[in-house]
Amino acid sequence: SGHVGEDVAVGAMRAGANDYIMKDNLRRLAPAVQREIREAAARGESKKIERELQETTRELEVVKKMDQLKDEFIGMISHEMRNPLTVLLGNLSILKSGATLPPEDIAKLAENAYAEAGELGTILDNLLELARVRADRLQLATEVLELGLIIDEVIAGLNAGERERVIFEGCRDVPRVKGDAVRIKRILNNLISNALKYSPKDRPVTVSAAPTEDEEVLLAVHDRGIGIPGHQKRDLFKLFGRLDTGRAYADGTGLGLVVCQRLCEAMGGRIWVESEEGSGSSFFFTLPAAHEDQS
Repeated sequence: SGHVGEDVAVGAMRAGANDYIMKDNLRRLAPAVQREIREAAARGESKKIERELQETTRELEVVKKMDQLKDEFIGMISHEMRNPLTVLLGNLSILKSGATLPPEDIAKLAENAYAEAGELGTILDNLLELARVRADRLQLATEVLELGLIIDEVIAGLNAGERERVIFEGCRDVPRVKGDAVRIKRILNNLISNALKYSPKDRPVTVSAAPTEDEEVLLAVHDRGIGIPGHQKRDLFKLFGRLDTGRAYADGTGLGLVVCQRLCEAMGGRIWVESEEGSGSSFFFTLPAAHEDQS
């Protein structure tokens, strides 16, 4: 400026100016510019540090949340494994004691112990599958499969009580599929187990299969249970997603549906649920159909 009065200088400083230079005294120009460059660099560094601090804070919050989830996960898994393990050890202890029991009671104890051992195996299988997925180490043995043979193995794996409650419809008269047989059975077993868990003991669970127009085979597991509220559907396929345990006979680790989704997507399929409160639930998933020339 050629002339700056006090009022103008004060107004300019209030508006954001850091300094002013008089035209008849340009010796201050270079030092003023250098000072501003240093201060601008300092402000930039300060903002960078502030951003890094905010990022570190967010990361710490994520780590803290993960630690909390880990603790909840360990507690949940411990609880869910303790229940079948208690029954298993109790039944085996009775059998081992040599107590004189009627043959039908011995058979019942052995059957219950076997069922609880199977429940433990399912929990461990789901844990291993989830660990493989999260570590990006899931390896599929993809091949062309006869769905009817897989269904037969699923039926054979059910205990007598479960077999009486599960109805299979159209599961053999469908095209062959492409996928991993072990993983398809795991998906079906998880969905059937959930359906039995959430259905009244006197109501059947239906498993059906049918080809689609999109070169897929659609499988569905229908229960006659309590249904799922709309606001809970979006959380079912999340880690630890479970129905509100206060609503009904709900338990489990919340891993089964997450594993089903990951395995289904890895085989090129998709999975979803349709349900209304009081009207039961239907879980659908698809598998790619095999072409006729594939073997």
